[in-house]
Amino acid sequence: MSPSPIVWVSFDQVIVTETKVPCAFTEDDILHYVLIEQAQLFPTLDQEIYFDFLVKNVDEDNKKIVIAACNKKNFLDLDSSTLFLKIEDQSFSALNLLPWRQRNKKLAHKRQLKILAIVIVGTSILMLLLSLCFIHQKHQDKKRAIDLSYRKKVIIAQLSALEKSNQEVQTLIDLWGNEISNARHSLNLEAALKTVEFQRPENLMLDKITWKENKLLIKGRSKTSSAIKIYLKNLSENAMNAQLKFIGNAINQEFSIQFEIEIRDKEK
Repeated sequence: MSPSPIVWVSFDQVIVTETKVPCAFTEDDILHYVLIEQAQLFPTLDQEIYFDFLVKNVDEDNKKIVIAACNKKNFLDLDSSTLFLKIEDQSFSALNLLPWRQRNKKLAHKRQLKILAIVIVGTSILMLLLSLCFIHQKHQDKKRAIDLSYRKKVIIAQLSALEKSNQEVQTLIDLWGNEISNARHSLNLEAALKTVEFQRPENLMLDKITWKENKLLIKGRSKTSSAIKIYLKNLSENAMNAQLKFIGNAINQEFSIQFEIEIRDKEK
């Protein structure tokens, strides 16, 4: 038999039978039914067959189908170019005995596998992107936590420095006790002491403050004479009548200049 798109089958090689199936059966359902029941439908044929079917009529409950089948072994020399295996009898010209449904099913299965592979690859890429986003978010959260921790430490340090400064002023106030209480009405001594402390440059330190006869006498040490001048200027700009009474060398090597400043009550 020469290769051809259409191969005609002699009618005496074909067995035709009719049967009923439920009306709800689809083509796939009928195909599976024939494959399962082929031993009962075609007891004289081999296990491997070519077959096709057509629906003859349909009622409310059943479909009557006509099934034609032949042995595969009778057509071993079919070429891959053969598309149709048709029965010579013209009444069955619509039947193609080659297992086209099986081929279509295999193609559909391959398409499903391709779609599944695409879905798996897409899902993997999506999971990778989500993982990268999660890692990036965790990194950003960690960075924000470090920044917040650093800011917290800075704020705590600033509050500590302010508290220390307030404690130093409070210590000076506490040292003078009754003298401050008695003189407060004359010079507003508490505000004056805060100004004396807050206007002090960093490279200048105070050793002693004395209140006597409506005036403050401040003794201290400085690293440079320019710091003393800045201190006097700061006090003057804060409405304090400050005068330098003494300046000289100190024993301390770091704060090498001693000084005394007198602040008088302007109203006296």
